[in-house]
Amino acid sequence: MTPDENGTLHPTNGFLERKIAEMDEFQFEGMAKVTVLEWYDPIDSSDMDPGDWQKLAKQIQEHYWDYDGFVILQGTDTMR
Repeated sequence: MTPDENGTLHPTNGFLERKIAEMDEFQFEGMAKVTVLEWYDPIDSSDMDPGDWQKLAKQIQEHYWDYDGFVILQGTDTMR
């Protein structure tokens, strides 16, 4: 999430990937490889619905055997 001109945070493409590239921890030899998959038009977690959850599940299914694990980042708006 990055702030707009009023300071309101919005989902932003590429933000996480840039942050990971800046972190020295991910540059060490033997560190796990991190791949960031993001939607072309990210949405705020408070705007997610069951269709979006199905889309996430489908992406995991498509890549299930390619990785050892998955981390899905979401805002606290959807935590219940």
